[in-house]
Amino acid sequence: MPGGYVYFTRGILATLSNEAELAGVMGHEIGHIAARHSAHQYSRAQLAQIGLGVGSLVVDSTILTGLAQLGVGMLLMRFSRDNERQADDLGVEYSSKVGYEATQMANFFETLERMNPGSDRSGLPGWFSTHPNPEDRINAVKVRAKEWQQKLDIRDLKTNHESYLKEIDGLVFGDDPRQGYIVDHVFYHPDLRFQFPVPAKWKLNNRPSQVQMVSEGQDAVILFSATAETSSEEAARTFVSKSGIMVVRSDAIQVNGLPSQHVISEIRTQKGIYRLLSYFIEKGKNVFVFHGVTPGDRFQNYRTLLEGTMTQFRELSDPKRIDVKPDRIRIRTIKSSDTLENGLRSLGVPNEKLRETALLNGGNLNQVIASNTLLKVVEK
Repeated sequence: MPGGYVYFTRGILATLSNEAELAGVMGHEIGHIAARHSAHQYSRAQLAQIGLGVGSLVVDSTILTGLAQLGVGMLLMRFSRDNERQADDLGVEYSSKVGYEATQMANFFETLERMNPGSDRSGLPGWFSTHPNPEDRINAVKVRAKEWQQKLDIRDLKTNHESYLKEIDGLVFGDDPRQGYIVDHVFYHPDLRFQFPVPAKWKLNNRPSQVQMVSEGQDAVILFSATAETSSEEAARTFVSKSGIMVVRSDAIQVNGLPSQHVISEIRTQKGIYRLLSYFIEKGKNVFVFHGVTPGDRFQNYRTLLEGTMTQFRELSDPKRIDVKPDRIRIRTIKSSDTLENGLRSLGVPNEKLRETALLNGGNLNQVIASNTLLKVVEK
């Protein structure tokens, strides 16, 4: 992130198997920063935003941020294979210098290769979509690790397998349904107690501050978020005054008994004219807002669909949809030596989850594990 910050997702923490892997991956990401790979990527992203005309789309941060993420996002945050090779070398160097067994980073990359994730159940984004795999990466990391170990003459290298696993015991695994989830084309938020339908075949991206929905043809977007205002009227007025949009129509309405404002507006950009359909809806102490954006000549085609999502926002009252809990990583002990497959079976892992859970532990089903080995399982 800008400023040199490195964030670890829950998904990657669940996939790592020891502290040495964590140190290696942390070193790898710091390597991207130290070698200024990230700075070059941010410059490219800024240029792309200017080229797309996103910067002039809407001044309001909700739409600007949302569309910038959708239009550019991680698409341009892709390092080259040379970048990756250099970051691997730096990750090995950094983790070795603080006493970790750097060959463990190669084990983690091997696990990722075997997972081959696009966007898997753990929430781990497709690593190789942004970190392309250099040729002979795993062997190269092992060779560099041995070179640094000899150069530094370090003995008793740290792996810290058991202590790491104990730290992630209880970690939320996958999406946390308390922060919103989708079932049968309906988005539910149990903590904030609301629900609304999601158009069929639209892609939904649930971020902490915003829900983004993109049409199959990527020519329409719905952005949903909360505002800082205390009334729908105030929220609509603030949005109009700050964004510089041209209002076509504005009405005070009710959405399923909730005081609301309905606004249709027009946005003129370098790329053409866009139509914006907005609903500002009061619920309790919050005001929620939908923004639906399409090219002006396609607005009538999408209007019924956009209205269908926004006008069906309502109170969530179904206890079954409210009382949901996330899956969690649990650390269990295998009492006797056996294959990993049999060990996982003894811990209650179902047949269809055996391979996935073996990969989560960085192993394969046929390998033999010692007695008293700690293993990760996913508890529903």
